[in-house]
Amino acid sequence: MSLSDLAVRRAKTTGKAYTIPDTLGLSLAVTATGDKRAAVKLAGEHTFEVV
Repeated sequence: MSLSDLAVRRAKTTGKAYTIPDTLGLSLAVTATGDKRAAVKLAGEHTFEVV
């Protein structure tokens, strides 16, 4: 499943941090306070956070 604009908008605060993964290496991290951050996993074990 790809991480769509609608999925990002619907991501809500649950009281604890969670991550929504994408099949292509993109993930959205939602913090306990509702902040959202995207991260990209490239070839290998390297992960870069997109601010």
